[in-house]
Amino acid sequence: MYYSSRSEFFAAHTKEVRDLRHHLHELEMTREQALKEVNELQLQTRLAEEARDLSRAELHETVLRLKDMEEIRDTNRRDITELKRRIAELERERSTLETSNSDLRRQLKERRVKGIRKLVPPEAVGGCLVVVALCELVLGASPCLLDQSLLSFRMSCDGHRQSRAPCLTIIHEKHEGKNGGRLQAYFLFIAQFGPLN
Repeated sequence: MYYSSRSEFFAAHTKEVRDLRHHLHELEMTREQALKEVNELQLQTRLAEEARDLSRAELHETVLRLKDMEEIRDTNRRDITELKRRIAELERERSTLETSNSDLRRQLKERRVKGIRKLVPPEAVGGCLVVVALCELVLGASPCLLDQSLLSFRMSCDGHRQSRAPCLTIIHEKHEGKNGGRLQAYFLFIAQFGPLN
């Protein structure tokens, strides 16, 4: 550019420098604004990464809890199956015991009706008449069964009172043993009449 005088050149130069400084100031302001935006974006990025890591940790924890709950559910399912099987076994055992108890009650009823099981013919021993009977009862039966058997034995001895002395002594001994796998109690009744008249 051609200037007519030095003053014009100086004025133009001064204006150009002023414009450049103004433009430089605007660029610096723009740079500072850009730096602020970059810092803000970096902060948001860091917060987003922290939130992502937290979400990932929470997701991992949730997955572990779900896995534990599935294991507990499977364990409970197995326990329930085992309990059902055990209940079924107990029901079968109870049914078997009820059947066995019914059979025992029937046998007790039969034995109550039979009373004296064995009666040995009377023998004369030392001038006395001795009558022996063996009563077989289920061990643990009601004591009244023994009383009934003893009463039956006394009645069976009444036929010998006519020819013998009225003195009558009855003793009994208890013996235990097994009969067909079942524990039995055997009561031995012995009646001794006095000497012959």
